[in-house]
Amino acid sequence: MRKDNQDHCKFCTGCGAPVNPSETKAAGETVTEDSFQDSQPGADTEILDIDKAATDSNQSTAPKPPDAVHAGPVCSSCGKESKPGARFCSGCGKQYDSDRGAQDNPVQAVFQSPKEDETAIFRGGLRRTGCYREKGLEQLTQLRWKFKTMGKIRSSPAVTESTVFWGSNDKALYAVNRANGMEKWRLVTGRMISSSPAVSNGVVYFGSDDHNLYAADCGNGRELWRYATVGKVTSSPLVFQGVAFVGSSDKKLHAVDIRTGQARWQFPAGGMIMSSPALAGGVLYFGCNDKYLYAVDAASGRERWRFRAQGRIAATPAIGMERVFVGSNDKGFYSLDAYTGAVVWKYLTPGSISAGCALDGQHVFVPSHDGSIYALDAYSGKALWGFRTQRPLSSAPTVADSSLFLAVAMGFFMCWTRAAAGRCGDFKPRAPFHPLP
Repeated sequence: MRKDNQDHCKFCTGCGAPVNPSETKAAGETVTEDSFQDSQPGADTEILDIDKAATDSNQSTAPKPPDAVHAGPVCSSCGKESKPGARFCSGCGKQYDSDRGAQDNPVQAVFQSPKEDETAIFRGGLRRTGCYREKGLEQLTQLRWKFKTMGKIRSSPAVTESTVFWGSNDKALYAVNRANGMEKWRLVTGRMISSSPAVSNGVVYFGSDDHNLYAADCGNGRELWRYATVGKVTSSPLVFQGVAFVGSSDKKLHAVDIRTGQARWQFPAGGMIMSSPALAGGVLYFGCNDKYLYAVDAASGRERWRFRAQGRIAATPAIGMERVFVGSNDKGFYSLDAYTGAVVWKYLTPGSISAGCALDGQHVFVPSHDGSIYALDAYSGKALWGFRTQRPLSSAPTVADSSLFLAVAMGFFMCWTRAAAGRCGDFKPRAPFHPLP
């Protein structure tokens, strides 16, 4: 008796989940326990059945296997018998052809054989906290390797056990050996790539200024599919349970089926979306140039709530402690109730904020265009310490173990101990940093 297996997606990302969740919820919109449920401290684990909630109009248009009374085809490669009328082998993912038998199908083969070590998400996880489990460097001493492209690099790298992925203004996405900096492959698109790639189960997803979201095989760089928007895609994709979520300058947040490259749903906002979406409890949170932060149901694309700041929100939000943390060009940094969007506290800086923060469960680290990075108490918003650099800060900080890391526009990569303002070292490359938020 043959039994069909159902795919299950699991994520366990970096820290930043709530350590001490709020005991009470802010008054406002009624939210059930199922709609927002925090994971255990130190993990981002979500359970969401998006397939059941997808509308009929957004389902794949692939033809269904015809009814048959005879036995199904047998794959010449693995010997697996599939259902009558099947187009792909249920064992190895190869495509059946009436004349040539089972042939390689790049999309199915990749998804049938995921690589466990090839998973990396922008800002460290679904909640985009910028907090990682790996031990931080105590000293920044010397250059390990460098790799030259033909254009500026604004895309933040995605790092797996073996490979570093990033995009360049020379239109290419690069895959480079993590140990020695040697190129593995490159995939050339139609225009520059500012989007930071996301890696999930052996597939790398990224956007391009040519208006497309791409999916490519991590092993060889083969393009699996591309999804067309009508604007630049500088937002970093978030991949969860078979769907890639990404914003575009076409003023829409797109939900794309990762197997077919077809739209599940589209959410219309009021401006360009440069912010990368964050996810917690089945809800997506993202900023927009129309000055709003949106909360949208991940399964249906239905709006939960929206919060209006006084300036555009290009920064990527971070989620923890049942709150959403995000900065704005109005110079304010906000802690919002994740259920209702109500302001819990606000911290005002002398400069605008366009980059994401780092959240470790107790502290939140905020870079500002006034040239300073601020360490705030995540519960109260009280300032703990600050450090002023020479230039505006437009990159997001990263926390690893007890260290805080930040790339500075004047060309330094700085390191602090996160509990106090003491610097533990810095490294100066030859050219300044110009990363996206």
